[in-house]
Amino acid sequence: LPLSFTLTICKYLLRMSVNMDDVRRLDPVFFKQRVEAVLRPGGVQTVNEALGTPLAFTAPPSASMGEAQRQTAGEDDEDEEEELMPGGTTILVSEENKVQYIRLLCEAYLCRGVRREIQCLIQGFWDIIPVEALQELEIGPGELSVLISGLQELSISDWLVHSTSISMEHPVHNWFWEVLEELTDEQKSLLLHFVTGSSRLPPGGFRALRPRFSVDVTPGPTPDHLPHAHTCINKLILHEYTSKEQLRSKLLMALSTEGFAFA
Repeated sequence: LPLSFTLTICKYLLRMSVNMDDVRRLDPVFFKQRVEAVLRPGGVQTVNEALGTPLAFTAPPSASMGEAQRQTAGEDDEDEEEELMPGGTTILVSEENKVQYIRLLCEAYLCRGVRREIQCLIQGFWDIIPVEALQELEIGPGELSVLISGLQELSISDWLVHSTSISMEHPVHNWFWEVLEELTDEQKSLLLHFVTGSSRLPPGGFRALRPRFSVDVTPGPTPDHLPHAHTCINKLILHEYTSKEQLRSKLLMALSTEGFAFA
């Protein structure tokens, strides 16, 4: 089909839970300020001090509307907070319950306000393809997106020309493009979905992809971390792997597990 479902929608179609990694891909800034900051040791007190008010089980307006509604919201929609659970305005976030708070906050960010529409889509899809059949085949969200959209021939030279990087001189950056040349068409589509949230390109190809596809190499405490991505800006983050073979292994592992490790 000439369409592509996001990783979040594909997770719902497979009856999988969405989580904080899905939020991080869509909005790294929100994730850093409202999710990662709270999860740090003593994070609740730090965030409370930064906000000047104690956190309660409510979602800020930008989160409570859900991703689709944020793009079309007017000024009147930006002032209201919604409870994450009954009585949420009176339940304060603590170190003991902050994991539950983050789970509810992430769910609100991803689908609050469009639950009914999502449920209609899911039920219609399951009427055609039972979810039990997909689960039995152990199909992942990325694979499901490719199955729905089909494989698209991707030119690596065009991909490279219309990509950006602040790490072009780094060996890992060069290894990445060598590995990409060697991947199968299915693996290339999975990688495109991994980074952009879509397994298909816009009509203009990589030239029309906005933001442009980018690959950056970041230093870290260990090269054992999997690659991760920020789909909102089409950016792939690689770590300082010690060899081309290690890069290939970590990249394929990330694609097969839909993994997005914490940076």
